[in-house]
Amino acid sequence: MATTTVTIDPEYLSTVTIPVAKEVVDAHYVKLNFLGAQERFWGKGKPTEEGGALWVQGWSIDEHSEDTEFLTGYEKLNLAVRKTIEDTQWTPVHIVRPVVLSLEEEVIQGTSTKVIDLAVERTEKVMGAMMRRFEEQALMDNVAAWANLETLNGVDDTAGFLENRASGSQSNTVGGLSKATYTAVTGTQNQWADIANSFNSNGLNALNAISIRARNRTKDPSKLALFMSETGLENYKRAVQGYERYISADTIDTGKLQLSVNGVAAETSVYLPSVTGQTSATDPLTAMLVDFNDIMVKFTKHPKLDGHFGMRPWRHGPGDQEIMLALCSFRGQLCARALGGSGLATRGETF
Repeated sequence: MATTTVTIDPEYLSTVTIPVAKEVVDAHYVKLNFLGAQERFWGKGKPTEEGGALWVQGWSIDEHSEDTEFLTGYEKLNLAVRKTIEDTQWTPVHIVRPVVLSLEEEVIQGTSTKVIDLAVERTEKVMGAMMRRFEEQALMDNVAAWANLETLNGVDDTAGFLENRASGSQSNTVGGLSKATYTAVTGTQNQWADIANSFNSNGLNALNAISIRARNRTKDPSKLALFMSETGLENYKRAVQGYERYISADTIDTGKLQLSVNGVAAETSVYLPSVTGQTSATDPLTAMLVDFNDIMVKFTKHPKLDGHFGMRPWRHGPGDQEIMLALCSFRGQLCARALGGSGLATRGETF
């Protein structure tokens, strides 16, 4: 009787493809600096939550008590105390993409080695696409199927973390907490500067402004990361070109200069400037300064599910479909517990 299912062993196929799932290079490759910074500051696949439908993160929103001056030691102690923590709530999102092989494709490939090569190639493609869509949503917003993942883009999204408004006048709702309710609390307000469509005149001052203010509001400046649009970084380099100095005239190469702002290296993102809505169309997001002390991606880590772009074992397809499939998955959420160490610079695409 003729074979009607893919004959290669699913366990064997899993053994070969799962280890390559996170070592991804494909023709659509772009450097994902946000994910790179997340891994650099928190560790690969960290921080984690074991599971749950809702994750609770406390925000410090008030001081607990007041001072009492003792002159004689008999003064009445001021015992007026206040609640210090306000809970924010984060719902993890679960996104999957299948990798599929059909019986017909197995026949066409001819040998198990070629089938495995095809499976590896498709695994790389699928995992790479998931990572790109994640980073695009995190920085840019408005990505199909990823809409429930939180975003840094608070210009277009009223639940986005970083707004193009001055500290004290921000009103987005982050994790269920209204920034407008706590405008006097430093940690609820991100830094912002407007380059006003003239990088030559305002760009350096704007980057310095958000950096200086953010450094005074972060617990650890070494965990700050700066992401800029490609045009924004080009404008930055052009603005400082006349101030560059080189060690040796024999090895001058202006393209090698690693630009930084107050010690924070500038990295590019192909997903900036974020122009996904009516507001960012006129106020493009040229630079994002992210404090990874207080902004992080949390991943589900469960015995049956690796939420950090994991891959589940291969299995035969449902019903009478002559296929094998494996699911690549993300389960987690972009979370925050303070925003004072992060900032935004807008309208810096014109020199």
